[in-house]
This record gives sequence, structure tokens and C-alpha cells, in this order.
Amino acid sequence: MIRLLALVIVATPIVVALADDPPATKPQVRFRRPATNASLTERQRDVVQKLHETIRFDRAFENVPLKDILDFLGDRSEMTIVIDYRSFREAFGEANVGEQQIRLSKLGITTPRQVLEYVLNSIDGGFLIRGDHVEVVHHSRLLREVFGKLEMPTDEADRTLLPIAHIAARNEPLSAVFAGIADQTGRNVVIDPRVNEKMNGLVTMRLLNTPVDTAVTTLAQMYDLVAVPVDNTFVITARPLAAGFVAVPADLKPKRK
Repeated sequence: MIRLLALVIVATPIVVALADDPPATKPQVRFRRPATNASLTERQRDVVQKLHETIRFDRAFENVPLKDILDFLGDRSEMTIVIDYRSFREAFGEANVGEQQIRLSKLGITTPRQVLEYVLNSIDGGFLIRGDHVEVVHHSRLLREVFGKLEMPTDEADRTLLPIAHIAARNEPLSAVFAGIADQTGRNVVIDPRVNEKMNGLVTMRLLNTPVDTAVTTLAQMYDLVAVPVDNTFVITARPLAAGFVAVPADLKPKRK
């Protein structure tokens, strides 16, 4: 169970489209333009919110092209979803991933993020937030974008399995931002009650396509706190208190005099 305050979401409709298809198979695309007076940061915040809002996904797909499922999801969630065909060609050759046949059961009440993860795991893919839209990419491109590396060192290989967090906050309480990360990623984020006074601090930041450990640690450090990983949980506490928790990283353990 995720033990945190719920993040209040206010969303604005954005675009529905499937773009960047190879010229020979480019589908007809329907656009609903976002408000032209919205800044890029505001539109990115809308994308983050739309990805994690609940929707009813009440249709099953049996051997349906990937691009059709993404188009259906775009309609339901009012998002632009684009396929990066080049990243898949680099991995698979000339195969048109948009025509890849996908099977997907009815999911009922879910989120667009969960649908994307179910679908894209079957084709060794993932997604990134690019500007004001979602971009579907091959896993190798995802690693390069998220970790800045083509290959992970052996001692960091497990980090490639971490869920990705997306923060686009404007004057939101620190506790609510931690709650949003927990809701997005399925990781527990527990606030040490001894640092509750810092949880009302207001956060304005944009941190997209970021591993959950980096996101939580960065956010904690901005408020002179530390995030102690304990299995699938991050405990947010003050540095002098960190040694009181199990599985404390070596750099947080008190040094012998």
C-alpha cells in the first residue's frame, strides 16, 4: 500500500494523433489543437496528468496493429502518442513496428500509463514524454535517454528495471509531489513524521523521464532531506536520522571516529 497524501489533478484536454508513420503507410490523422496560449511547461503538466488519470479501457484487442491500439488509447485519454520508428528500425531492421500485431485483454478501470506499459513490454519498447506528447521508443533508446548510457555497468544493471517518474509541479506541496511519484511508480514513499514541517514547502520543478530513485533523491536533497531505500520503499527523513533505518546506503552510515 502506498502511504501518502493523494495528488490532486487538474487536467486540460490536449491532442489526439498517431504521427511519424512511414510515408507508405501513413494513416489519416485527426488533430484537436491545444490552447495556443498554454506554455510548453503547462502542456507537459497536462501530459503527466493525463498519463495517470483513470480511464475505462473496456475493449479487448486480438491481433490488432500497434498503431491502432495507440490511436484508440489516444482517443480515450486525449493525448498525442507518436511512434519513433527509427529507434525500432535500428533494433529490428526494416520491420514496421506500427503494424506489429498486439493482443490485449480488457483492462477495465486503468490508466493510460498502465496500458502503454502492458502493450510496449511485448515489443521491447517504452515511452518518453517529449514536449507536449508521448513518444513510443525502443528499449535501447529509452535507456540512452533515461540513463545517458547505451549499456549499464554490471553493478547498476538492476536500475534499468526501475519505474520512471515524471514531475511537472508548480507551487505544489512537497508531500503531494512525493505522493504523485508513489502513485505513478508503485513504489512506497514514507515520510518520517519528524520532518513533517518540511512537507508544506512548495515545489516548482520539471523532472521528466527520470528513474524513480533519482527523482525521489533529487527532490529530498532540495529540502535538505535524504531518501533512504528500504526494499521497495523510500523513507524520507533528515540525514542525522537516516542511520536509524535498515538497509542504509554506505554514504549515509555514521563514520567511526
